[in-house]
Amino acid sequence: MGHDNYHTLAMVSRHEARFLAMRNKGINEEQKNKFAFGRIT
Repeated sequence: MGHDNYHTLAMVSRHEARFLAMRNKGINEEQKNKFAFGRIT
């Protein structure tokens, strides 16, 4: 049971890490776009 619990926890943390990375990437893209847009206008 302990091993299974650990495995599930590892899966969840990996999934969360990927989700956070994707969200951060999206935020960074948004910031870059705003910055580029500000430079153009």
